[in-house]
Amino acid sequence: MKLPTGKKMSEIDKETSQTYSFPSLLLMENAGRGITDALLQDFPEIAHHPPVILAGGGNNGGDAFVIARQLFFRGIRSIVVFAGSEDKLKGDARINYDLHRSLNLPEKGVPVISVALPEEWDDVREIVFGAQYLIDGLFGTGFEGKPEGIYREIIESVNQDYHGIVLAIDVPSGLICDAVMQNDCILRAEKTYTIGLPKLGMQDYPGKDYTGDVEIIHIGFPQELLESETICTEIITLEDAAKLKPLRMPHSHKGDYGHVCVIAGSAHYPGAAHLASLAAFRSGAGLVTLASTDKVCQSIKSGDNEIIFFPFHTVTIENGSLKEDALQKKEIGLECITAEHFHQLQPFLNNYSVCLMGPGMGNAAETLEFVKVFIEQYKGNLILDASALDVLQKYPDILKNLKKTPVITPHIGEFARLTGKSIENIKNNKLQYALHFAQDNHVILVLKDAVTLVTDGETAYFNTTGNAGLARGGSGDVLAGIIAAMVARKLPPLQAALFSVFLHGYIADILCEEYCEEGIYPSLIIENIYKGFLAL
Repeated sequence: MKLPTGKKMSEIDKETSQTYSFPSLLLMENAGRGITDALLQDFPEIAHHPPVILAGGGNNGGDAFVIARQLFFRGIRSIVVFAGSEDKLKGDARINYDLHRSLNLPEKGVPVISVALPEEWDDVREIVFGAQYLIDGLFGTGFEGKPEGIYREIIESVNQDYHGIVLAIDVPSGLICDAVMQNDCILRAEKTYTIGLPKLGMQDYPGKDYTGDVEIIHIGFPQELLESETICTEIITLEDAAKLKPLRMPHSHKGDYGHVCVIAGSAHYPGAAHLASLAAFRSGAGLVTLASTDKVCQSIKSGDNEIIFFPFHTVTIENGSLKEDALQKKEIGLECITAEHFHQLQPFLNNYSVCLMGPGMGNAAETLEFVKVFIEQYKGNLILDASALDVLQKYPDILKNLKKTPVITPHIGEFARLTGKSIENIKNNKLQYALHFAQDNHVILVLKDAVTLVTDGETAYFNTTGNAGLARGGSGDVLAGIIAAMVARKLPPLQAALFSVFLHGYIADILCEEYCEEGIYPSLIIENIYKGFLAL
């Protein structure tokens, strides 16, 4: 599903009227009626507890007046608090304001109380706070900057002291729809009824913190406009994931589901290698081989009969030459993977559908040399995670000319190191940096965060699943293993990343209902991968 900016949504609104001869006044009427229907379905108690409706001077305020009228037609009286100067109302919002007056709705129990200055808020505050429901129509998708004056007074007062239910028209007032970075004054809603499509600023934090649940209200925008290729941001929905889900055919065998090679682990982090390998196997890969140091393989082998092990032999330097299994001088490869190990694995690389490299490998210099050599020599599908990403800092152009597009999976901190930007800078400009990095380096980027972003450099996809239960060490290893399995099962790298990111978070959401966020941990995600497939 497309995820437009506020500016793009305004263009869709304008084009619907101009190109398709759909009157803008009718669009506003459809918005108000649609939101009213949804409000009463979700909160039928509104019929017995008349709401207060906050209305601003723009089209969002026009929607608010339509809602007040629609509620009246259904026997529900409300109070409209208009913030600003009524003289400045224009266009469709003015028409609906005048209609409210000409129908004598104020005399029929739907009054309009105007407040223009911050000090006037105290006169109506008690009325507003006495209502169980507050419908927010102060600002819409075109808002930019920061709320000031009476608007800031209302928003801050409601956020701090109102204890009822806030329901937002299209977007919470004060939220900037054109960017992830937000201002410091946004009205916090329990639910947002957004028109046509969700908006960019709503989908990631901090904006996501203010929207509550989001429901899309369709008002008649042509589908071709809502699906326009000029919108380069999207969200990954349940329907999208269901279409991507790979199938298992009744006449198939293990070879049809690919062979994943996981190159991972070190003496300090053997668990990461196990999590990634097991996640790949439980996600449906036909075979999974773990290539790691002998110590790592031995530590895992006793408790796992599903994974194939490729233990690297130790190598010893003696008199300037290398001798396998020598017991003299300096042994290489006991604690971590080294460049010398590549030659042990190289003859078998054609057996693998995809190689996942990085979980738990550590950042020893000899390990990074292995990663460099491997990337330069390997011609197949490649996924880089965790420690393997460190090689990009030393060799920033190493991924640009690979035969197949790799998938890389940094979290925000790792991505900050790769780009040389601060974490705060990355978070405030995540979309722009992600698109540029993926395009410049010819990669599929999975930028892990509270809201994970996936991009090929042309389109960016925001994930819609997951919760704070995933904020534990090992969650990223599990995700990397799932992605590897999907590539092995012949999904193209971008689609494999999109499906895996959604599935990973979806499993956590399913488990959250049973265990709560505190009860979720990486191996529990792996044990319940099948539940994600079942639910899709």
